[in-house]
Amino acid sequence: MRPCRKNLGDWTFVATNDINMTRILLFLATNAAVLVLISVVFQLLGIDGILAKNGVDLNLQALLILSAVIGFVLVVVVRLLFRDDLDMAAAVTWAMLGNFVGIGFAALSDIHIN
Repeated sequence: MRPCRKNLGDWTFVATNDINMTRILLFLATNAAVLVLISVVFQLLGIDGILAKNGVDLNLQALLILSAVIGFVLVVVVRLLFRDDLDMAAAVTWAMLGNFVGIGFAALSDIHIN
């Protein structure tokens, strides 16, 4: 199999099976780390207790599964749509992450205020 070279400015990337497998494993590990971070932040900040006081029954496991599905799908879709422009793909991915974090904080503050 002939390696595929992609030149991005001063960097040249060689895509072979080993590198592709490493990228997939890093992708999965990063998503798993984000899910662990979400659950740790919920525990440390006591968000479960705040929500329980306000009568909100939060299923954290369902939230983590939904977060994983949305994250995987959006990253794959963005990667496919912006196949030739990695900078644009990264910018769109970070923008979506910022939107979701903002919506999450808005929802939590609304629950806390009301």
